Amino acid sequence: MPQLASVGNGIWVGNFHACGLKPFRTVHIWHEKQNGVCEFVQKGDVGHQELNYQNVQHLVINYLEGSEVPVLEMERIWYWVQMSPADIFVHCAAGMARSTCFCVIAKVVRGCDRYQALADIAKGVWEQYEIKVSPHFHTHIMTPIFRWLDTKLKNESHT
Repeated sequence: MPQLASVGNGIWVGNFHACGLKPFRTVHIWHEKQNGVCEFVQKGDVGHQELNYQNVQHLVINYLEGSEVPVLEMERIWYWVQMSPADIFVHCAAGMARSTCFCVIAKVVRGCDRYQALADIAKGVWEQYEIKVSPHFHTHIMTPIFRWLDTKLKNESHT
């Protein structure tokens, strides 16, 4: 069942079933060991990290939950969201952990405070997902994201 929620600032979050429902620029949080993949990833396009597919831009982020969060992938999300004011859809397989965590970066790029981003994502997911779930803001994902955001925002303010 597609799970899709608008979480403000032109950012949407959801699961792989919702991928392609709307013409969003899409961030796919994917790993070869995950169950459930969207049509885009099924077509074998995961080797291309940024490309146009059916007139929609896609960014594939390779991340397996429980592993170290790669700084390069956080940087790629930051700059990719910054490139365009268009709506962005961030999804993983279930739309509950990886996508909701990485969605915080997209919200901050669009001017949201990181704590407000967490609140917006939790509220959007709870109110808009057909099957009610609470987002899983796992410490092993959010801690490196928050540390990276602290450094990133500090560096951006000095330029």
